Amino acid sequence: MKTKNLMLLLIIVVIAVTGCIGEDDTPLTNNDFDQINLHKEAIYNDCVECHPNQVKAMKMESSGLHSVNACDFCHVQHGYIPACSDCHGLNHDDTITNCKQCHTESHAPRNINFSMEEGDYSCSVCHTEQANILDANPTKHTDMNCQNCHTKHGFIPKCINCHIAHDDTGIMDNCNECHETGHIPTKINA
Repeated sequence: MKTKNLMLLLIIVVIAVTGCIGEDDTPLTNNDFDQINLHKEAIYNDCVECHPNQVKAMKMESSGLHSVNACDFCHVQHGYIPACSDCHGLNHDDTITNCKQCHTESHAPRNINFSMEEGDYSCSVCHTEQANILDANPTKHTDMNCQNCHTKHGFIPKCINCHIAHDDTGIMDNCNECHETGHIPTKINA
């Protein structure tokens, strides 16, 4: 059984890196993909009884590339929990070394926790340019928490969600034509 798992693991890695298998670059067939998916589903079926939240997270959009693999790709034996850095290294240099501070669910790492509770990292740890702009150009936006506008990580709201249009001409369709950025709305482009 372990040999079969290792072979499927190798196929998955090759797919991720090259998109094909074999020394002659023979493309994967539908049967190859079917075997990989059958293996993944079999593993999910084994794990879901005791770990339903983790399996559900693996099937979410926010699981990213983690969803390509079955549970045993990372958990090489039952109970083994790898460190994120075993595969990824530190993606944020030495600035952030505790991945789980923001990526609270390792099975769905794109689901970012960006609460501003005491002890959590603030958005400015990664988004230094935006933080510096807000600090250098104080407005009412400077005193707000980032998530007041950015309700999900990566979400950029429309200004009209909070602000009233200047007039009925529809000028609010593209606020950045006049206002340099939402982080300094008082700075008008010349």
